[in-house]
This record gives sequence, C-alpha cells and structure tokens, in this order.
Amino acid sequence: MQVILSAQDQKDLHYEVECILRMFLPQVRLRFCQEPEAGERESVRITTGGGEGLENTVSLTLGDFSGTEGEPASGNRKDTEAAVCRCLYRLLARAAGKGISWGVLTGIRPVKLVITNYPEGQSETFEVENNPNRPEDGVRTITFSREIYVEAEDFLETPVPKYKRLYPDGPECRLKGAYLIKCTGCRKDENGNVVEIYAVYDPDSRGGNPADGRKVKGATIHWVDAANAVDAEVRLYDYLFGDPAPDAPGKDFLEELNPNSLEILTGCKVERSLAEAPMPEQGKSATAYQFMRQGYFCLDNQDATPGHLVFNRSVSLKDSFRGKSGGKP
Repeated sequence: MQVILSAQDQKDLHYEVECILRMFLPQVRLRFCQEPEAGERESVRITTGGGEGLENTVSLTLGDFSGTEGEPASGNRKDTEAAVCRCLYRLLARAAGKGISWGVLTGIRPVKLVITNYPEGQSETFEVENNPNRPEDGVRTITFSREIYVEAEDFLETPVPKYKRLYPDGPECRLKGAYLIKCTGCRKDENGNVVEIYAVYDPDSRGGNPADGRKVKGATIHWVDAANAVDAEVRLYDYLFGDPAPDAPGKDFLEELNPNSLEILTGCKVERSLAEAPMPEQGKSATAYQFMRQGYFCLDNQDATPGHLVFNRSVSLKDSFRGKSGGKP
C-alpha cells in the first residue's frame, strides 16, 4: 500500500512521524518527493508491505496525525504514537473503497472447537457481509459444521476478570454470523496444551440471535469451518526497534533492534475463498484483507503461491480485552 503525506512542516513530519512509523512498520521505506496532487509541495511517500507500482494511493495531510486539522503533532511521543495509529486505521478505512476486502474469517493460532450437540455429518451455509461499512460490496457464502476452528486466545480454562469469551460454564457467545454457543469444557494433550474445546449450540439462534430475545452476555467469536479451512503461513510484523529513539545520541541503532519484530506462524486456518485470491506480481502489492480482530494483511508478493498462501500483517488491530488487561495490543 502506498500513502502520500502532504507535509506542512517537513521537520515535524520527519522527527515526530518517521521514527514512529519505522517502529510500527518494519517494512517501511520513505523518500521525499514532489507530488503534483499536493500542489507541488514537499511530500513524503511511504511504501509498506510491497514494492513499486502499487494500486492504492491515499492522500493524507499532516493534520491526520493530530487532533485538529492543520495542527502539528505534539512533542509527546506517546500522544504521537496514538496519532500514528489513528492515522493508519483511517488510511486503511479510506482504502476500503479501493480494493480492501473486509471481515475475512481466520484462525491464525487455531484450536479446534467441537459443537457436541450439532449433528455429525451435517453442514449448512451462511451469508456474511464482505464489508460491514459498504453494503454495496455484497455478501459471500461460508460453510458451517460440527467442527470449527477458533483463535486459541478466545478460550481460557480459568477465566480472568472481565473475560467474556469462551470458558467452561461461561456466558453464551456468538459465532460470527452463525449460532450462539456455550462452552462446556476442553481436552488437553500430555503437555497440558488445549487441543480441543467443547461447546453446545442453540439450534434456534441461527444468524446469532436467540429466538426468545434473551441478552447475550458473551463476546462475538470469529471462526472457520474445519471441513473447508485452508492452511496458510502468516507473518506478524511488530516494532522494528525496542527503543522509541534508537538513533538518539550515544545509542547504536543496531543494538536497539527488536529480535521479535517478525513472528512467522504456520498451520494457520483461513477461509477457503482466500485460496482463490489473485496472486500478486513480484514488486507489486496485492489486495489487502482485514482478518477479523487481527489486523490488515496482504499476500506476500515473493513467497505466496496458490498452493502455499503467505500473508503479511501491515497493521494490527487493538484487542479491547488485551488493552484492558495491560497486555500488548
């Protein structure tokens, strides 16, 4: 994806935004250039997660990094980081009209969930929206059966305060676009790792709404049908540097590199529809997808093939529970 930032003050842009962007986006490349669309003013072009010739270009002003249009970002680094996050989310929301497919169901750290009272061998279909903010983008059909994959983080054997996802005898939760379920237990392997979650469903809650109108106290859980899921490799990019000012006086920026800036996950589960996603040309970007509650991803333009899907994360989405519990967003 390509972003053009029209800079009213090049020094402010460079000092307050560039360093933080490099923390957020390990693949970021910046260069100053003249942009006719910006009235021949100095701009900076940011390219992330791909190469040149990218299809999507979104114009942003320096005001996008502040609370008030035209007001430079403050010198407070924490406030500026928050502003950069808001800007990146705004950017991707704007780009949604230019090729981003929203709301893809995935399990990047999958664990199998068995709905014990759902008939064995039965399968059905549901329609889910492609983009909840753009009804004109239509719907797609997904399958549902007795065994599905959910995110491992959506289950805790022993819940913590304010946890509203799956745990034994916990609240009813919605499976996105499907049914209400209630967790009944789990199975672990010899090392104590949860390998299966068990739940029962309400057959009268198709679409996620109970027939009697009762209030659902649990969270909405995204899922993938185990019978039709496709394997994928997912690359999670994090802060490139562990220090917000790696090039400050007296520091060697190489020593500030974050050794965990890239995490590669294999065996991830994604919707079968992604198996038909067009492969990007080398040096060009692919269609971007929002993996629900995870972030924005695109196919790797070098390593992805029809038989080996590889997705790179450009921007993560804030997890409200992790945020409240003080965990990493």
